[in-house]
Amino acid sequence: MDAPLVLDTSALLSGRPVRLAGATYVPPEVLDEMRRPGASARNLEYLLAAGLAVRAATPGALAAARAAAERTGDLPRLSRADLAVLALAVDLGARIATDDYRVQNVAVALGIAHEGRAERGITEAWTWVYRCNGCRRVHATDPGACPVCGAATRAVRARPGQKP
Repeated sequence: MDAPLVLDTSALLSGRPVRLAGATYVPPEVLDEMRRPGASARNLEYLLAAGLAVRAATPGALAAARAAAERTGDLPRLSRADLAVLALAVDLGARIATDDYRVQNVAVALGIAHEGRAERGITEAWTWVYRCNGCRRVHATDPGACPVCGAATRAVRARPGQKP
C-alpha cells in the first residue's frame, strides 16, 4: 500500500485531477489558502466531501520542518501552510504532492518523498544564502538589509562548502 499523501495548495490549484485513492490529507492552513470564491474553492469542497482528510501537524513536527527549512535557507520564503504541509508529512510518514520547489527542497532535507503535479519537480536539493547587493557579504539568514553596509540582500544558491 502506498504511503499517505499530503497535498499542498499548489497541488490543489494545478488543474490536475486529484484521485483520493488511499489516505490523502491537507492541513487546515491549506484550507485557509484555498477558501477564496471560485472554481478552486468548489473543487476543494468536492474533495472534502469525497474523503480528503483535514489534519493538523504536531508542534514537534512543525519544529522539525522549521529547522530543516532554516538549514536549507528556505524558511523566509515558506508560508505557514507550506510548513504545515511539511510537518504533517513528517507526522504521517507521508509523501507530498506539490509544485512548489522550495517545499520540495525542504522535503528532500527531511527525507520526505515528493511528487510534482503540473511541474517536473526538483532534480537536486539546494541550500540558500543571502548575499548583500552592496558589499557582497554572505549571510546565513535574511537580514533584510545588510548589517555591514545597509544595502538590500537577495537569496542566492550557496556554493558547495560555502559558509557565511
